[in-house]
Amino acid sequence: MYKISSNYLCLEYAERFIWNFTSPYDATVVQLLNDAGALIVGKTNMDEFGMGAYGPVINPYDLSDKRVAGGSSGGSAASVAANMCRAALGSDTGGSVRMPASYCGVVGFKPSYGRCSRNGLISYANSLDTIGILAKTVNDCSDVYNIISKYDELDPTSIPVEFRNELDEKDNELKSKWQEKEDLSGLVVGIPQEFYVDSLSDKVVDVWRKGIEKLKNLGAKIVPVSMPHVPLALPAYYIIALAEASSNLARFDGMKYVKDLVLRFKDVYYLELMFLQLEHMKHYSYQHKKQDA
Repeated sequence: MYKISSNYLCLEYAERFIWNFTSPYDATVVQLLNDAGALIVGKTNMDEFGMGAYGPVINPYDLSDKRVAGGSSGGSAASVAANMCRAALGSDTGGSVRMPASYCGVVGFKPSYGRCSRNGLISYANSLDTIGILAKTVNDCSDVYNIISKYDELDPTSIPVEFRNELDEKDNELKSKWQEKEDLSGLVVGIPQEFYVDSLSDKVVDVWRKGIEKLKNLGAKIVPVSMPHVPLALPAYYIIALAEASSNLARFDGMKYVKDLVLRFKDVYYLELMFLQLEHMKHYSYQHKKQDA
């Protein structure tokens, strides 16, 4: 079950605090899917509020419990992998769509922050939360994304129409230039050097390098890019996410829910890391302007 409001009765947000709660309205993304003719076939289990654990989600490729489906949107990934649906929604704060997709062998896409409305999504860490898409193919992800990527006045973090149009114009320009072309001569692709970490599986690195080699063979220019803040991403994530979760989830059970976690950190850490996050975004935007992808 993903953390998105809709008026279908079920165990909401994998959390007993609001057992059998029925939302009086649909989340904006759910409404957009309904308006487009999508058939909502059900809801799936997930990590509690996107951060805890409530009941196992079994990996459909191994029903022996030896392999997990990932979290927090494990149920979404498992349902797609098991051919129970063509696509599913999930919430991604720090990998909660992409990791389950990886574990279950499907495609997981986290849109840029502000692209898809968060109206109807229970906030875990509101500066990081994003509604994402899981599907069997990239094209299926794209189809769903084109439906739910709309401006929403009910979401104050939704990207404004004017800027959204500029981004769409740039996207369409790149698509018309490169989509379905076998000759990628002139396409500049940046490869973040900090992504090569020691903990990466050799199998993952091998597939990654084969992908880069294929782009080279098609004529693309591969450019190394430095992202110096990447090693700080994980510790920064834990402090920012837990600080915001302590505020957002207090509405359900006061400070009891995450008290023990958040008391480990000082307010100054949160503020410092928010500034660090801003610096990283500026650096990323600067580097991204030099490449096409």
